[in-house]
Amino acid sequence: MAMTPGKLVWIAFAWLWFSIAAGWIKIPLPYPAVDQYANPTPQHVYPWRPSRLDKGLFKIRTKLNATRLFEGQISGSESVTMTADGRFIMLDRYGAVKEASKDPNTGEMVMNPKPLAYLGPGRPLGAKYDAHGNLVICDAFKGLIMLEAGTNRVVLLTNHISSTSPLEPNTPVTYTNDLDIATDGTIYFTDSADINPHRNAQHVNNVTHIVSIKGVSGYYDTVKGWALGMLQGLPKGRLLAYYPHNKTTHVISWGFYYSNGVALSQDERSVALCETDRLRVLRIHLPPHERAGMSDIIIDKLPGTPDGISRSADGQSYWVSLVANIPSFTKWFGSPLVRGLLGHIPENLRPQVPTWGAVLKVTESGQLLQWLVDLKGETASKIPSAHEEDGRLYFGNLAGDYVSYVNLADLPPDGSQIGDD
Repeated sequence: MAMTPGKLVWIAFAWLWFSIAAGWIKIPLPYPAVDQYANPTPQHVYPWRPSRLDKGLFKIRTKLNATRLFEGQISGSESVTMTADGRFIMLDRYGAVKEASKDPNTGEMVMNPKPLAYLGPGRPLGAKYDAHGNLVICDAFKGLIMLEAGTNRVVLLTNHISSTSPLEPNTPVTYTNDLDIATDGTIYFTDSADINPHRNAQHVNNVTHIVSIKGVSGYYDTVKGWALGMLQGLPKGRLLAYYPHNKTTHVISWGFYYSNGVALSQDERSVALCETDRLRVLRIHLPPHERAGMSDIIIDKLPGTPDGISRSADGQSYWVSLVANIPSFTKWFGSPLVRGLLGHIPENLRPQVPTWGAVLKVTESGQLLQWLVDLKGETASKIPSAHEEDGRLYFGNLAGDYVSYVNLADLPPDGSQIGDD
């Protein structure tokens, strides 16, 4: 019996779905993911399986009620940090380094209207001061750079893996993201993906790559770079080390689904690393440990995508920021067909991720101590980093025009609001 046209269409579609799932046919991704495709992934990677917010360990019991700072004076400050003399430092997404200091009369932070420095084209993300007062910065576009103390000269430290690296020598660094600095000066930093961020147009029509007729300046879009890496579905993230004494860069570990925030342990024998697209925080052992480069899970099945991580003031735990929660449409991400097509849908037609603000505190052994959530992102939103200083916890803001903080004294005691019900 001859098949109807309808059945032939269904057979053709089923064959296409199976061929893409098997990797026989691959859907190319859009620019800047040149020669990249949506790939099949293991079932334990996609779709995501986050913890629920209405019960269990991550049931919301404490609302994050932060205080906003510098509204309308900063744009997309991924990181916030402090100088040794107490100045508050922010890096906006257009490459400006901005500073604020306490008003001696009111005690409140006041923004200096003149930027401290301009870093040039790129997107500054993680940043920390070294022992010499230099501001070391992960620039997603340029590489690992340094704002030199005293001169404010921008110095490129590295954007390439050295030939002496035991892993992946002579390879480019394409997506520098976050860092921490050891007491011996070694800089441990992440290379998140093999898709370099590109400069977009900031516009009001929500259509990708169409330049605004109003001439609004664009910026290097790391969110799009992350999204394309996620749609690609390959573990291209790495943990790197830059050694200032001989100016070499080595790969410490590789094979992460978007390696993001990094923070040294108190004894500096390991780092905690946020693997964003696996919804977990890992411990990576460092040389000369016998398990150097190998990992253990600190905490996983997070209810949002982990971004930044920093050690708490007591040195015994970490603050982890979850930049976005997990919408229901991600249940289809196991299909490379869905991920491949999603990359070509105009931004204004894509499913939107609700804005929230979330941060947690976890010990090195994985015990959850604090879980703070602003479900609507009213006082803190899209938090990419958290920095503890002088009794306050300061938050960066990935896309907004302000940063925030909470007074730690206003939080419930560690562990008191955490349960398994």
